[in-house]
Amino acid sequence: MEEKNFFKKVFDFSFKEFVTLDIIKIIYGILLVLVGISAIACIIGGFSSSFLAGIGGIVIAVVVAFLGTIGARIWCEIVLILFRIEANTKKK
Repeated sequence: MEEKNFFKKVFDFSFKEFVTLDIIKIIYGILLVLVGISAIACIIGGFSSSFLAGIGGIVIAVVVAFLGTIGARIWCEIVLILFRIEANTKKK
């Protein structure tokens, strides 16, 4: 069976083909960018208050960025696992 292109998959109302498997890397990248932006915002917010709060903001930003990266990776892997379970249990 020939593979449908991306736009045909997006507008396929029968949902026989999944788009998520094609864009999960992009979603993971977007999540990492959001984690980075939140870490930078935490640092800037801390330093705008005081120097000591800025140092605390750096520590909090590192912890939050680490946990956010792990959380984003786990979420993407769970999504992929669910799609792979569906593919492996499909009737042939």
